[in-house]
Amino acid sequence: VVTLFAGIRGSEWQIELGIVGLLIFYVVIAALFVFRKRILDWVNRIGFGWLAFVLMIFSVLLLVDGIDRVDNRLQITFLDAGEGCGILVKTPENRYVLIGGGNDRNALADALGARLPFLSNDLDYWIVANNHEENLSAFAGMIETYSPKDVLWAANLEGTRYVREMMVAWEADGFETIFVEDGQKLDLGDGATLTILAIGRNGAVLSIDYKDFSMILPLGLDFDLLPELEGYLHGHSPDAYLLADGGFGPLNPPELLNTLDAVVYIIEVDSDDGIDRPLIEMLEFLKDEVLLRTDLDGWINISTDGEQLWVETENKP
Repeated sequence: VVTLFAGIRGSEWQIELGIVGLLIFYVVIAALFVFRKRILDWVNRIGFGWLAFVLMIFSVLLLVDGIDRVDNRLQITFLDAGEGCGILVKTPENRYVLIGGGNDRNALADALGARLPFLSNDLDYWIVANNHEENLSAFAGMIETYSPKDVLWAANLEGTRYVREMMVAWEADGFETIFVEDGQKLDLGDGATLTILAIGRNGAVLSIDYKDFSMILPLGLDFDLLPELEGYLHGHSPDAYLLADGGFGPLNPPELLNTLDAVVYIIEVDSDDGIDRPLIEMLEFLKDEVLLRTDLDGWINISTDGEQLWVETENKP
């Protein structure tokens, strides 16, 4: 029973009750036990007709949920899951890839629960593209619930001791870490691919491509990788571009942004960011562009059939 309910999206929450909250919790449990006969009598009075009605509504919702999720678009959703980056990719063949995950476990569970198939644990891949703690601590703490088929490590091992301990923990639970290299491609189905453009000391620069659509995700960009990315962008103009490190100016220099002609720019940053990202100068530079931010817009969903592009955000129509 525990395993069954653990597979339900949003069933696992971290709650700090405190002493008073813990006492109230046990009082409620005791009250349910003491008054169990009255509760059962009340349920019997309602009758099985209502139960059948509820089950019918549940079945309809389940059917609608399944129909709504089956389409052949590539969808990339930037999740509002605390600090760090959390990106969920739904492939044209309805497979799911999580990149990073942020550091807010409850927010990530809620976001995944709203987007993954109902009662399903199917994550094909979890990709670690930045080895900083805030980019992987949330999902690492609940990896058994979502059971990715493979864990792909697109970074070096110079992360903190805590990050290395997390890797040891999930490997002890049976999840093998596969180390990827520059140039490797992940087949997302129907011609869509995820490419590891470069790997540096912090993580990787990724490219997601589907027919005529391209998106660049410089999740692990550092100053050593910056010239390599600039060289790549001179010959490749993406349709969507994620600004590096939450819009941190030195990693998004004007000379790099001037090479871009993206339809949409994304900044993934926590609303409680303590280091004033994105910088005002960055916002001024992109004032005439379509710029979306998770700290203001909430989650951001970009979907494409490879030719057209659709954008939806939590806080805007």
